[in-house]
Amino acid sequence: DLKLVDLHGAHGSAEEQARIYGPALYEREPDHCCHINKVTPLQDALEEFDGWMSGLRRDQSPLRSDTPIVEAQLLPSGNEVMKIHPLARWTATDVADYTAEHKLPTHPLLERGYRSIGCFPCTRAITTKEDERAGRWEGFTKTECGIHSFGRNGNGRQSEAEQ
Repeated sequence: DLKLVDLHGAHGSAEEQARIYGPALYEREPDHCCHINKVTPLQDALEEFDGWMSGLRRDQSPLRSDTPIVEAQLLPSGNEVMKIHPLARWTATDVADYTAEHKLPTHPLLERGYRSIGCFPCTRAITTKEDERAGRWEGFTKTECGIHSFGRNGNGRQSEAEQ
């Protein structure tokens, strides 16, 4: 049985956030927007768990190129959770091949050019020549929301065979 958790931003609705921070926080302070809407809710939810899984792949971006198969992630409380990246060594082609071979459904936005999907205002379709994550936070140097970078201790606790 999977225990799926529906997470919500620290300040509820977009209207509530606009009241507190002003309109379009994502345009003015995307790091803060990601922190209150993604990072903090995930960190809080992870307190109940010993580990979690993500679909990060090394080929997605230079920042993700050293993604380990297993790593320890430190929460602000000091608790540690194990984070597992079963697709770390896979490529986009591997994912497409596996999806086709097993007749898995794909996200409907994929065929419209969205190869990396995030929040609506911070994601755009990309051209075939662009990096997979080029459609995120256009106009900013930001390339990650923060959920995969908080609490990384640098030692992924992986064996050489897993690398």
